[in-house]
Amino acid sequence: MNKNTLFSLFVILIAGITVFMFSRFSSLQEITSLEINQIKEIDFNNSNNVLLDVRTLNEYNQGHILKAKNIDVMNFEFEEALKKENKNASFYIYCRSGSRSIKAYNLMKNYGFKKIVNLEGGIQNFKGELTQ
Repeated sequence: MNKNTLFSLFVILIAGITVFMFSRFSSLQEITSLEINQIKEIDFNNSNNVLLDVRTLNEYNQGHILKAKNIDVMNFEFEEALKKENKNASFYIYCRSGSRSIKAYNLMKNYGFKKIVNLEGGIQNFKGELTQ
């Protein structure tokens, strides 16, 4: 191969890696977040709105937002539990501070869930307001 061919292959490779990395991590920019005053307006008695606590069961039992369902994102059964959920429902997810809910967001997005909203700052921002 001549130098021009090698250079062209190199440019194509770099462009491909750039496109892959952008598509892989761009979902982080798409995360929709809500603050505590906005969550109060959502009707969680409606089965199309699911409040999902992605912390451990122990953390959940120590206190959680009212009407929250618990599925631990770090548990190997998280993905299996997602299969039982309605992918067209609106999911409002939270953890302690926000990092595990972002992990859950990305997993759920990859499994085809349509509407996922992160509760900004995790349960730390909700203590005393809506928790039990």
